[in-house]
Amino acid sequence: MVESKKRSVLRLALLVVFAFLVVGATTVAFALPSIVEWLVVRVLVSQGVTAAELTVEKIDWQRLHIAGIRIGIDDPLSANSVTVDYSFQDLMAQRVGGIDIQGLRLTARFDSDGISLGPIDPLLKGGGGEQSWTVGSVDVRDTLLIIETPFADLRTKLDGNATHRSGEDYGGTLRLAANITPKNRPPFKVTGTVEFEGSAAAPRRLEVDLTAQDPPIPMIEARQAHVIAALDKNGTKLRAVVDATQGQIRLDTNGPPMTGPPDQLAGRGTLSFDLENLVVAGLANVLSIAGALDLSYNGKVLNVDTQKPIVAALADITQDDLPVSVRRWLKFPISLRLEQLKLKGSFDDDGPRLAGRMALSVGANDGQSLKGTLAGSAAMDATGTLSAAEPIRFSAAYKAPALALPGTKVANPAISMAGVLRLAPDSIVLSLEKPLEFTAREITSETGPVVARKVRLRATQDGASFLAMKRAGAGAGSMRVQTRLSIPETSLHIADVPAIVHLPTLRVKAALAAEDEAITLSVDMQKGQVVLPQHAVSVNAIESSVEVGQKTTILLRSAELRHIGIPPQIVPLKASGRASINGAEIAFSGRVSDPLGRAVVDLSGTHKTASGAGTATLKLHPLTFLPGAFQPSDLLPDFGEEVSAASGAIAGGGTIAWSAERLSSNLRVTLTDISLTTGGLRVEGVNMSLALDQPWPISSLPKQRLTVSRISAGIPFDNATTTFRIDPNGLMLVDRGGVELLGGRVETESLAVAPQSPNVETVLRVSGVDVAEIMTVADVEGATGTGRLSGHIPVRFKDGVLEIRNGVLEAESPGVLRYKPAVPPPALQGSGEQISLVRGALENFHYKTLRLDLNGRTGGEWTTKLHLNGKNPDFMEGYPFEFNLNLSGKLDEIIRSGLESYQHPERLGKGARPPAP
Repeated sequence: MVESKKRSVLRLALLVVFAFLVVGATTVAFALPSIVEWLVVRVLVSQGVTAAELTVEKIDWQRLHIAGIRIGIDDPLSANSVTVDYSFQDLMAQRVGGIDIQGLRLTARFDSDGISLGPIDPLLKGGGGEQSWTVGSVDVRDTLLIIETPFADLRTKLDGNATHRSGEDYGGTLRLAANITPKNRPPFKVTGTVEFEGSAAAPRRLEVDLTAQDPPIPMIEARQAHVIAALDKNGTKLRAVVDATQGQIRLDTNGPPMTGPPDQLAGRGTLSFDLENLVVAGLANVLSIAGALDLSYNGKVLNVDTQKPIVAALADITQDDLPVSVRRWLKFPISLRLEQLKLKGSFDDDGPRLAGRMALSVGANDGQSLKGTLAGSAAMDATGTLSAAEPIRFSAAYKAPALALPGTKVANPAISMAGVLRLAPDSIVLSLEKPLEFTAREITSETGPVVARKVRLRATQDGASFLAMKRAGAGAGSMRVQTRLSIPETSLHIADVPAIVHLPTLRVKAALAAEDEAITLSVDMQKGQVVLPQHAVSVNAIESSVEVGQKTTILLRSAELRHIGIPPQIVPLKASGRASINGAEIAFSGRVSDPLGRAVVDLSGTHKTASGAGTATLKLHPLTFLPGAFQPSDLLPDFGEEVSAASGAIAGGGTIAWSAERLSSNLRVTLTDISLTTGGLRVEGVNMSLALDQPWPISSLPKQRLTVSRISAGIPFDNATTTFRIDPNGLMLVDRGGVELLGGRVETESLAVAPQSPNVETVLRVSGVDVAEIMTVADVEGATGTGRLSGHIPVRFKDGVLEIRNGVLEAESPGVLRYKPAVPPPALQGSGEQISLVRGALENFHYKTLRLDLNGRTGGEWTTKLHLNGKNPDFMEGYPFEFNLNLSGKLDEIIRSGLESYQHPERLGKGARPPAP
């Protein structure tokens, strides 16, 4: 019985234990999914992953099926289904046999900090520091991968598998179909496969075969891009072909087998292209380019070299808003030939770095060409700022048959220069190693009558640099130019007036502040010279400066004006002045004087650039001549032999006004009591107030009046008056003129006189000339007379020759001639009856008519015929006589000297004419 009870108790105990086991197993079976969920979350947390959610749908000793997983909060990783195959031994060794993933959704981002897979970044970085798990195989289906970068967004569907080989090595295949959307570009599709073997750190084999449809490649209309890449133990190969409507681009590279991570990839290859009618932003389909480049790469270093010259051609520009001046300058087609291109690019944590050298030439169908070289290196930081690792050396040469700039045409321009460019994060500095040389056969202004010929300009830096640019921050910075210019002899034509300009030293400093666009410019000229050969005038030793800022100031410190004719017609003059430009208005002032300050001209005025109009005020301070002290020859050396014993004063002043259409003036030149001796003449009491309504060419108002008290030219001319005007052609138009002569008066008809060529043809009207004064001046021994003569004398003066044709003077009324010399002239000597009659009649001849006929020319024969009709009441009972005599001697000389005195106004004006070279 006892035994029976023991057996009953044992059975009961076994039953209880079995019941506990059954209940425990049942409890574990029901609780295991939750336990696994807890374990998986714990593992993810141990790897640094947070906010993980999953649902274990089924679990047994060999398989785990998760129906739905979500990791992360923002852009979480999710999957519709994850199946994990495992064994107990695998789990103990932190391995799983395989993972099957369906409906995976993952968002990745790529920026300057690298790539991020969002919530599973800790898994990639080995978070938590615990041993990572090994997966025998991975199958993915219906996977959507979204990658966001600063350049493009990618949405790709993936299917594929990966199998564990050994250690960290895997092998597998991925099939993808992606939509890529570049920034500001239309999307395009990429399809293909990727086969791989090895680890992410050291891949042993990688084969990529991708095809892009209509990829948006700048400037070309690409239809398809096909990329094939292979990396294995035999080496590395890459082939990329872009087929476009304009042509093809092809890249082929080969390299040794990979022995390390991808950043140690090495190889060589060729990039070739042959494209036509490229689409250039803002231009039409007018660019063609062809060439080939040799490439070599080693890790993070890429080398580029020209296999053959790169040739590009630009046929035309059709952009409507392109400035007209640029259109006129660019002559198509334009060709570019890159003879040499050597580049070395490296990429590291500090950013990309580029070094290289290139030699290029640009030409156009009109003969324009630009040739140059560029060599150096530069680096770029994460903000995109360039800095120079080494100075960039460059040289350039440009020439063309013609160049059209705004408002200016340049014939045969040529430019050459060489220098060094230094780049820093906050500055760019340009230094010249070779002077900048500019030459041109001719430069013509389209907005004004200015032409420069045989132009040469030489620029060297004047200081540590030629040009320096600084960046101080967003929207702030400065630019500074410091140079010394030299302009050798250049021919300049202003309004068809030639000038030779020689500016040996021009020091130029310029600065630009970018934040407020304020510009300051300083130009200092030393020893400048301008020669006007047409006028035999030179402006020497020009010392001046220009300051440009909120307003522009031009200061002429000093200059010397010199006449370079032989002999010089004016003494050297001093000049100084000042001009300021404030907006659209220019204000100026200046002074010109002789070295001793005896002759002074002041000038001041304004000019408006918008309208091209302005005014100027001139003042000639009184010039007072005194015999033995100050003479015209002290100002005009050529007058030394022409003018002497001068006295009186000359003054003047007034305004000049100009516009785009005309030039006018209200100037007045005053001569007060001018007396002088010139060319055998003594001129006294010259007075005139000349009003000029146009300064150049000189033109006066009508009815200007000139008076002269006396002109002594063998016979005295008194109280001469002339009323005249000067027309714009330089002609002196005399309305009338007259002079008192020998008790009578001589007047002219209206006439025109050209100062440069004083050819005159007029008729002198003579009235009331006293016969007694004629006899006195004639100094005929024993001759006296009474009566007055009047008449006309036609005068022609041409090419320096004075000619009289058919001049006639007649007595106004009967008078008396008495001729009884102590010694008769040879013609009246002798004892013949006829001679006795003539002598007797002329001793007291009462004439009824007296007439003089004048003919002759200087340098030729003169004839003066005297016709008398009358009688001597004391001889032969008043028998009438008629005489016709040819006169000679002083009477003829007097007539000629009197008439020739009309040349003297021309001689007086000699100093006022434009000087001859």
